[in-house]
Amino acid sequence: MSPSAPSPPPAPSGAAVRPSPAPDVLVVGGGLVGLFCADALERRGARVELWERGGSFGAESGAASHASAGMLAPLAEVPDDPDFLAVCLRARDLWRDAARQLADRSGIDLDYDDDGALLVDHVDAPATAFEAAALLAGEPILRLDDREARDLVPDLAPDAGPFLFLPGEHRVDNRRVLEALAKLIPRPGVRVRFRCALERLTPGPTGVRAESAEHSTEAGAVLIAAGAWSSRVRGLATPPIHPVKGQMMRFSHVDWPLGGCVRSGHFYTARRRGGEVLLGATVEPEAGFDARVTGGGLESLTGFARSVLPGLLNRPVVETWAGLRPGSPDGRPHLGPLDDRVWVASGHSRNGVLLAPWTANTVADWLLDGAVPDEPGVRLFAPERSLLVEP
Repeated sequence: MSPSAPSPPPAPSGAAVRPSPAPDVLVVGGGLVGLFCADALERRGARVELWERGGSFGAESGAASHASAGMLAPLAEVPDDPDFLAVCLRARDLWRDAARQLADRSGIDLDYDDDGALLVDHVDAPATAFEAAALLAGEPILRLDDREARDLVPDLAPDAGPFLFLPGEHRVDNRRVLEALAKLIPRPGVRVRFRCALERLTPGPTGVRAESAEHSTEAGAVLIAAGAWSSRVRGLATPPIHPVKGQMMRFSHVDWPLGGCVRSGHFYTARRRGGEVLLGATVEPEAGFDARVTGGGLESLTGFARSVLPGLLNRPVVETWAGLRPGSPDGRPHLGPLDDRVWVASGHSRNGVLLAPWTANTVADWLLDGAVPDEPGVRLFAPERSLLVEP
């Protein structure tokens, strides 16, 4: 079906939000995208059920919401895709209010930071490309000399550079965001089932039957937001979302003046309060669902640090881990209807944290009101552009 003319389930009426065994919307996936969507749908009046395959939100081994660095980096991530960049910039602009509201509602400080990002020119990230993209998007970008860059990040290598500064790149502590949503989501309008992995969907004329190994339910609509696991559903064609492994490290006792991020190619650092820095991330599309840390992956990270941030390697390593990004063939998310009553919001790859509140607002407006949002992302992210035929 075309995303320009969906046939969503009717918007919930007053009767629909009264206690009932059947949810208006079943959200599959308890990561950041699924949690933000469940929250937005329930606040708009829908009765929601949420299935999470792990024992707690975002806790499945390798789940990207827990494993990521929380960067809100539209320009650094998609400088060569102007239409996608426009959506990502809008998503970034939503985050300031989203972070404030979520912190106020939950009482949890999300460590939201808008200090910007230092871009260290490297083979994979020529400075001129970012300057051209920033100019086209109307985003500020500054060239820094060696002294200015080292005032922000003293651990830079002597031969690192040239340097660009991106004031519009922000970050948030994704684990704190998960904690805040986990505190808010279990409520009368949202029924939560843990250790419940969706296996099959059977759409019908009045609803969708969803089945896991030990549970089934009938819902008015189903939203698949299961990250890297979103294509593991029988019963309908799904987008070809696949895991892309990324390994990371966390250092302590770091006192850089810069509160934001340092980036070079696909590697980066992200600050955390308390003198910590996250270093990431490898890009391993052939690893499948293997979320184990490897010596080769850690060597790749330390090799980057050795060439760009050698001083960081003198700090204690307090954690290493790996995550599974939900990748897609063209690097863009899949967002929209798969049929009249089954929707998908997945495949966000390296932009899941950035796009989560925007995705939730778009899903709630579109699914509940039946009005196609006037967003370039609706066309860019149309799921029928590449579907796996269910055997």
